[in-house]
Amino acid sequence: MEILKKIEAERGMVARIYSDFSLFPDSVEAHYGLNKALMLSDSAPLPRHEREFLAYTTSDLNDCAYCASHHQKAYENHKNKVHSERQELLFKLAYDLTTKPNKSVDYLKDLFLTQGFSDVEWQHAVNIVAYFNSTNRLAVGMNMKLEDGFEKSCN
Repeated sequence: MEILKKIEAERGMVARIYSDFSLFPDSVEAHYGLNKALMLSDSAPLPRHEREFLAYTTSDLNDCAYCASHHQKAYENHKNKVHSERQELLFKLAYDLTTKPNKSVDYLKDLFLTQGFSDVEWQHAVNIVAYFNSTNRLAVGMNMKLEDGFEKSCN
């Protein structure tokens, strides 16, 4: 399948989050495209370490060992610029949106903006948490096991 060849060429391997859905290539292509836009783009609003922190935190909150392992490793690879105040807010967003999504998080947006986040960074953060809540369910639903050498895809 062409999309799996593309992923391997770009990422160094094909993670199971893609290969386990090979019978439905349109979903793999859409999923990979969204992942690239939210997590891998050099022009994304949030810096990479904050993206990976949100991915890891959301996955950990969902008890998704597969995604948590991938993104904890990626976070470790990119965490050279951690700002604790921002990280605390990112954790709060991940926690609230993951554990009590029906509660209003409007107060968080105001808090984010007063702490120096921009509107586009807020939108990006919400997108990442929502994306990983969905992706975690894909991984758990397919009972995904971590690939040998998964670290290759965590750059």
